[in-house]
Amino acid sequence: MHAYLASVLNGTCVRIGGVDDHVHIALFLAKTETVSRVVERLKVSSSKWIKTKGPEFAKFSWQRGYAAFSVGLSDRAALVRYIDGQATHHKRRDFQAEMRVMFAKYGVAFDEKFVWD
Repeated sequence: MHAYLASVLNGTCVRIGGVDDHVHIALFLAKTETVSRVVERLKVSSSKWIKTKGPEFAKFSWQRGYAAFSVGLSDRAALVRYIDGQATHHKRRDFQAEMRVMFAKYGVAFDEKFVWD
């Protein structure tokens, strides 16, 4: 799935990784793109693609919500390390707990019904 998602991003992908219940994508966003269009393109395209890979994927779907964060170029190496370390990281804290901490740390107001389902 990660390789497929990278192919959809047409060279703008820096790193993709994740675990069973979520994916992290670091990418360069063109000034003519919006986050919502990129996420929609990734979800629609990958959902169609994975369903061609066998009957066990027939019910695959992405969650409705997503989160997006902007990171400066000087933090690129740290971001790549963070994405690469997801399996180890999530042995200590699950995805939802991590997001709650991150939202609180950066003062992001959110409604849980729009973040995960």
